[in-house]
Amino acid sequence: MLRAMQGASGPGRFVSRARTVVTSKIRFLWRPLILFAVAGTFAARFGCSYDPNFQSGVTKCAPLNVSKRCPDGYQCNEASGVCIAGVGDGGAGAGTGGAGGVVAGSGGAGAGAGGAAGAGTGGTPSGGASGSGAGGMGFGGMGLGGAPATGGKGGMGFGGTGAGGTPATGGTTGTGGSMTGTIDTFSVPTAGSHPFQITRGPDNNLWFVEAAASKIARCTPNGVITEFPTTTPSAGPEDMVSLGGFLWFAETNLNKIGKCDTSGNMLAEYAVTVGSSSTTMWLAAGPDGNIWYTDVINNLIGRMTPAGMSTTFPAAAGSEPLRIVAGGDGNLWFTEFIGNRISKITTAGVMTRYTIATASAFPPAIGMDGTTTMAFLEIRKVGLITTAGQVTNEFTLPANVANSEGGNVLLAPDGNIWFSNGAESIMRMTPSGTFTRYIVPGNNQTASGLTLGPDGNLWFVDTLQNFVGRITL
Repeated sequence: MLRAMQGASGPGRFVSRARTVVTSKIRFLWRPLILFAVAGTFAARFGCSYDPNFQSGVTKCAPLNVSKRCPDGYQCNEASGVCIAGVGDGGAGAGTGGAGGVVAGSGGAGAGAGGAAGAGTGGTPSGGASGSGAGGMGFGGMGLGGAPATGGKGGMGFGGTGAGGTPATGGTTGTGGSMTGTIDTFSVPTAGSHPFQITRGPDNNLWFVEAAASKIARCTPNGVITEFPTTTPSAGPEDMVSLGGFLWFAETNLNKIGKCDTSGNMLAEYAVTVGSSSTTMWLAAGPDGNIWYTDVINNLIGRMTPAGMSTTFPAAAGSEPLRIVAGGDGNLWFTEFIGNRISKITTAGVMTRYTIATASAFPPAIGMDGTTTMAFLEIRKVGLITTAGQVTNEFTLPANVANSEGGNVLLAPDGNIWFSNGAESIMRMTPSGTFTRYIVPGNNQTASGLTLGPDGNLWFVDTLQNFVGRITL
């Protein structure tokens, strides 16, 4: 599977990875479509009759125990207690869910033709109080610009996915609520540049690579982006870390690691020791002051000094070591995508391997909290492992989240785990396994890269939509 993501060397390799991510998303399109149909079915079943003398802003809302509190295209003004007109695609509505997750009301039931696209007001359903029912799906106007609504408590909480819509609070329990924070986006100046991986720089700005444009870019906490071309065109930068006051980046098409300063000056390109095949490299800033990297295709772990001297250590044959991170124990930890293991390597090159209990987990990423616990992604789970090599838990992803094969993961200082899935979602998971979902705006989402910024917010890049994203925490 990883080889399909990598493809051939050169620009085609990155396109293949992007296609894999898009294919992953297509597999999950049936979920919202089915849920949307279910919402419409319940609206027809539980709907109430219309008042023939209905007047917007005058007619009182139905009681809370009635599923359809206002006619389609209108919503209940909770302050005045009357129905008011919805604006634009999606209409409005405020169905009430029953206890135990019993669906009762569809919150406007989606994409009605209520007016001009671009200004739709979503429904505000109240979901079931418990259980696993959808609790009033409240897709809230899926037309362009529709403002998403509040999802059902204990339900899917899709909120509303209209392009350009304003995110709102989703469900808080059950299978993962949607969107509880504000997502701002900042377009990358070079079109089609494919931003890929982002990190906090030594200058307290955000830095990321542009794989297709062969550029390095700096983004201020205010969203101002400046681009710098790599020394060699078509270098294909794919990963970046900060070490020793500089930015270091993997030039995948060259089998080199580049170095630049915080002014964007390209200082060096160092050829690294890899195997016989061109490879993909992932980087980590080591506790020993060296750059550590994985050679995915040739099953090697590499160490490069700041002066550019490279040494490699063989990983397990056919294991395809992928993401690597510095652990709180002074060692480097990495995932074995095919080997189905989380492994560590000392700074002297001694390796120890720990098998994941779940078969065919295909772990793509690992993140560290700086103490004794690390989080790692699997195709359908998030796992926790200690620096003693003990997997303490594996949490299954909500059903409405696409596979995490293209994602990153990090542990925040507050103990929460954040990860991107390489597609439409960025997730927060508490240490006890409660998920909150943030849906990336737009279409053809490919959320990649993840870092905590100097402003205390979460930053990411969207590879195919060509923007830098910020989740205000």
